[in-house]
Amino acid sequence: MHKVSSKWRNPKNTKRNSKRRKAGEKNVRKLVHNKNNRVNKKNRDALEVGKKTQRISRNSRQTRSSSSNQNCNLKKGQSISATSRKLSLFNNVEREKSRDTQYDDEYFIVHSGIFHHLAEKLQCNHCGVSTITFDVGHRYGLASEMMFYCSKCNEMVTKVISSPRVDNTGTSAFEVNERCVDAVLSIGAGFSSLQSICSKLDMNCMSLSTYHSHMKSVKERALALKEQVLAKSREAVTRFYINSYPELSDHEILDIMASYDGTWHTRGFASLFGVGFLIEYNTGLVIDYEVLSKYCHMCTITQNELGPDSPDFALWYENHKESGECNQNHVGSSCSMETKCAEILFIRSPETCKVRVTKVVADGDAKVHKHLCEVQPYSVPISKEECLNHVAKRLTTGLRQVVAVSKSQGITLGGKAKGALTNRVITQLGSYYRSAIVRNRNNVNQMQKDIMATLTHCSSTDEKPNHFKCPKGKSSWCFYNKAKASQSEPKSHSSMKIYLNEMVVECITPVYKRLTEKDLLKRCTEKATQNANEALHSLVWKKCSKNTSSSKDKVEIAAAYAVAEYNLGYYQSEQMLAEVSGKVVSKNSCKIAEAKDRKRKRCSDESSHPKSKQARATRKLRNKQKEASRTRLEGELYGAGLF
Repeated sequence: MHKVSSKWRNPKNTKRNSKRRKAGEKNVRKLVHNKNNRVNKKNRDALEVGKKTQRISRNSRQTRSSSSNQNCNLKKGQSISATSRKLSLFNNVEREKSRDTQYDDEYFIVHSGIFHHLAEKLQCNHCGVSTITFDVGHRYGLASEMMFYCSKCNEMVTKVISSPRVDNTGTSAFEVNERCVDAVLSIGAGFSSLQSICSKLDMNCMSLSTYHSHMKSVKERALALKEQVLAKSREAVTRFYINSYPELSDHEILDIMASYDGTWHTRGFASLFGVGFLIEYNTGLVIDYEVLSKYCHMCTITQNELGPDSPDFALWYENHKESGECNQNHVGSSCSMETKCAEILFIRSPETCKVRVTKVVADGDAKVHKHLCEVQPYSVPISKEECLNHVAKRLTTGLRQVVAVSKSQGITLGGKAKGALTNRVITQLGSYYRSAIVRNRNNVNQMQKDIMATLTHCSSTDEKPNHFKCPKGKSSWCFYNKAKASQSEPKSHSSMKIYLNEMVVECITPVYKRLTEKDLLKRCTEKATQNANEALHSLVWKKCSKNTSSSKDKVEIAAAYAVAEYNLGYYQSEQMLAEVSGKVVSKNSCKIAEAKDRKRKRCSDESSHPKSKQARATRKLRNKQKEASRTRLEGELYGAGLF
């Protein structure tokens, strides 16, 4: 029998299986069982989402020929993410065909010592002695001339260049240099970053002039890619509308709903470059975009050399404009770029896209819709649909302005007092405002009542319950009316997350009245947002950094690549770029592109799940609360002119 330490031995005069111990063990087993159930349920939900996505992709592969039924089903499916729905609009037969045309050529990063070691193993064809040595001849950027010669008889054994030419001739540029410039531009870097990479790898770098010459070639391919991608996207949009509404098959020009938004290269509305994107709302595909520039580098240099008022500069500028080499295509402020891009895109949409944007999703930050009504690009009027996120943001901004104005007048609405208007409360009120619009998308009157009901609901107490505006019935979001409908005792109002005192309600009521006007709420019935535009903007500026200086050529390359990846995905955009360049995609590129597409779909499917959305909102609110509590403990540490 093993000896047991007194630490683990049962105490004297105690029973091993007491009632308290049994109850404790039972509770522990119950907690473990519930935790395992929660974990298993979470795994089952994630597995179901994955299986559902796989079934959808498998069904889409099996029904490639019947694209009309596929598009209609995607329109109705609510659990499919925007990325999966968008990428499934294109036929995947081309992907299967492209697998047979892939080639195995690839590049290696090899140390020069390897070639010295290989040269020692070779023999000279003339003297038959192993005296072969390796040397590097001319350097052409990242391409090098490699020579093998005999040190005894001084005969050249062979001479090769480490990279093929672009078009397999002896005069064109080297392919490795052009690929390197393309790679650097695709990640938003430039010549300085290329120099840093070559320096860390102990490699020779190309000159600045060589870099710009390759950049022109990359731009030409990017513009050709732009035309191919937009043409394919427009065909998909037309096919989607005709399949969804067969009566439109006889229409040469379709009336669609699109989302428009502009973006700038630098912050502060003082940018030299701006881009405007037009995205069809139902499919989420970019059908057209325009890049505007207020700056031309050649014009600036020549003007400084010849003088702005000299006749030589006037003659040069006229020829420069006619040749199409001038990058400046906008005169005016940076803020006017957004309205100018909208004017250009809407006027040419019937000719280039075969559509008329009769309903545009726009925010209230810019006068895009007002400008379009003045220009009148079509014979029919253009209606505006407000972005739901921007409308909800107006409420939070208005409430913060009320707090600031009241503070300047000696009235404190925030702070630690009961029912104060803190940042957490303002954020939650904005969420209530947005949810009220979503719940009543087809009823403006009910939408207006529901928004005001959220304000009176938050001002309720046990002594004075203000729930007369809240919806009635067992399905009501109001806990008080829901309990009354169930004929049960309502919970105490102290359990409410948000409570507003009378002074706060009186001060913020004008803001609620202004943002519940029927003219505004009528433009929110579609529950439309500009999330697609914001996602595309982020992708563009990843390929053209906002933190460094740039040019119109670089912005155009970034926009073309971003639109291709956004509309078609990484794999099909790489395939189309290879077709434009007259090349074939390698197996390495295909493998990486497919992996990126799978990751993009998986992340999009997971983030679009309702539980994931709720978890993100909870996590964001919790982080804000933690930061606010830390700020209160530490006191005010930063402010303009405070110290």
